Amino acid sequence: MSPARLRALWLTTDWYFEEKAAQIYLGFLCARQWFKLIRHQLRHGESEQVIAQLAHAIKFSQFPQSVLNTMSNVHDYLHTHNEHIKYEQFKQLGLPLGSGMVESACKWLIQQRLYWSRYEVE
Repeated sequence: MSPARLRALWLTTDWYFEEKAAQIYLGFLCARQWFKLIRHQLRHGESEQVIAQLAHAIKFSQFPQSVLNTMSNVHDYLHTHNEHIKYEQFKQLGLPLGSGMVESACKWLIQQRLYWSRYEVE
């Protein structure tokens, strides 16, 4: 193969991979923005819209099967637990939205049990 042809092939290949990298990066940015939007909607009581958006994306998108499987799992989880993700209502009731308090209580309880198990106290 001639040097000119090799150079043309290299430039074409280089352009192709640069184009693919740009598409992947833009896809990543779009996915990140979409995630931020969905998170905002969930926190502001729009869980039904999020579930509908996921159903639409699953039905009409051309994502790879692995991505569709993940989106389907998220959709099913949100649909099943829709009554438990009414964050806007919980916030209005003054309930904590994070799991930090529960995790802290579990950690404390485990530490206490380990401490008392040293002395074989039940």
